[in-house]
Amino acid sequence: MTHTVTNAAIVLCTNPQFHNDLAEEDPDQIRIEVEMRCNGATGIVGGYVIFPSVSTNAVKTTAVRAAVNAVLAEHEPGVTLGNAAIQIVGLPV
Repeated sequence: MTHTVTNAAIVLCTNPQFHNDLAEEDPDQIRIEVEMRCNGATGIVGGYVIFPSVSTNAVKTTAVRAAVNAVLAEHEPGVTLGNAAIQIVGLPV
């Protein structure tokens, strides 16, 4: 069975905590759980995104979008999504 190539993703952000990449408490970083729902072969993939606790919205969305494209690079080499193709839900303000 062939799968279509992913051309859009919805990212659900939940459970933000002041943690670093080792899941240790860190007041300078936010670690957030993400569930990436891709409309193609990649399907649904979970993971974490980390950004500085004092980040602009642009920094946060860039971190999430970079994580999506990193996952796509593993599952669908050569596929990269632009900003408009990645919808982010639940990112802390």
